[in-house]
Amino acid sequence: MPSGITAHPKIDPLTDEMAVFCQGLEPPWLTWSIIGPDGTVRRGPTVVAGVDEPMMVHDMALTSRFLVLVFLVLVLAPAFFDLPAHGQRVRLVRARPSEDARLRTVAPVGTR
Repeated sequence: MPSGITAHPKIDPLTDEMAVFCQGLEPPWLTWSIIGPDGTVRRGPTVVAGVDEPMMVHDMALTSRFLVLVFLVLVLAPAFFDLPAHGQRVRLVRARPSEDARLRTVAPVGTR
């Protein structure tokens, strides 16, 4: 099973496969995978192109052809996993209000 799986995996109602995405603190920043109904990884971590920093992705949608990721531009600060920084009231997540939300589509290839 891939590490770093985030919340809200989606189950394909036609194949019973589970689509997941994984965030990283170092490149690759964002990957997606397909997990079979038996728990085996059918498609291993696949890099989402165009993600050049650790971004917070809260949810996704699964269509018959695409996995759609929704990026709200909340960027994880470098201090996110710096335990001493937690006591110093450092902002661990920062917003970029000047940037629009983004959608990224990837075509799951595999048993579909």
